[in-house]
Amino acid sequence: GTEVGNVLLRITCMQFHLPFYLSRPLPNVFAMMLTNYAMGIWIDGGNAAKVVYLLAFATTVVRCDAILLAGPIGLQLYFNGELTLAQGIKSGMLATLGSVAFSIILDSCFWGRLLYPEGVVLFFNTFQNKSVEWGTSPWHWYITSALPRALLGAFPLAVVGILLEKKLAKVMTPCIAFIALYSFLPHKELRFIFFALPLLNLSAACAVVHILRKKAGTFWGLAKVGTLCAGIASLFCTIMFACAAYGNYPGGVGFRWLHQQNTSTVEPARVHIDTFAAMSGVSRFGEEMEGWIYSKVEGLNHSMYLSMGYSHVISEEQEIPGFRMLHAVDGFDGIGLHRGFPPFEWRVAPKVFVHERIP
Repeated sequence: GTEVGNVLLRITCMQFHLPFYLSRPLPNVFAMMLTNYAMGIWIDGGNAAKVVYLLAFATTVVRCDAILLAGPIGLQLYFNGELTLAQGIKSGMLATLGSVAFSIILDSCFWGRLLYPEGVVLFFNTFQNKSVEWGTSPWHWYITSALPRALLGAFPLAVVGILLEKKLAKVMTPCIAFIALYSFLPHKELRFIFFALPLLNLSAACAVVHILRKKAGTFWGLAKVGTLCAGIASLFCTIMFACAAYGNYPGGVGFRWLHQQNTSTVEPARVHIDTFAAMSGVSRFGEEMEGWIYSKVEGLNHSMYLSMGYSHVISEEQEIPGFRMLHAVDGFDGIGLHRGFPPFEWRVAPKVFVHERIP
């Protein structure tokens, strides 16, 4: 109802990761627009075929791993009698074929060659299992690390909501199945399970409303205090995360500094951006100088910077032969404790360096 919806909104606003990532143009974020809409129809008991169409489009065009959510929801629709097997196959096939055709036509035009992007991603991540090249985490990482950080105080409340509200079984079963299926993939990132966060927040919101409606008893009084503490803790953690994130993009700061100086001795400037700088804020939106050449070629050694004619290098390395350092950019380096109030401080250290070739 409206009361749960209002609490859900407040819980989401008190978190850091979900609102933060919603501002970023990631495929996971774009796909979540469709999955949220589909889940809203599904929870309200709306047109099951429409749910299938939306989830199929999200899976085949925007983010292929949405299939791990679409599958459990599809099974839920079938076992609850909301969708027959024939209807599910028909709707799924029509939506999939139409969406794949749309993606191939549009993306092939964009890339200038025949291409189905989500097919390439699926093949790389699943069949070749090359996502492990980006690192691996234990099977329990989503439960023990990602979800507590993303949900904050809503994490224990989500568990309480599942226990208190029997109606949530319909919603949470596919959600839990989605997270469990993803846990089998060795490479794990928080953004992979974005689709589950609104459902978990919904469970937390139901728990809050259930607890606040109880008027008497020591147990429920303590539960209300615990709920308030969870909210305060969430706000505190969100503020800390935001302060840390503010200093987490030294690459972008260094990139902007270079453009503001405009003191290149070589025209047009050839700027190389290393991997760390690219991962910490450098983007094409910052390429402000007309005529400058920008490169993110990976795997280069120091001698190659000179042989390939780069005039500037933005790197995590403090010294590069043949170049002089123009500027060092500080970045977040952890949280330290000290006497006084507040009893902690945000530590910074030089993270990115802007170099210019020595004439």
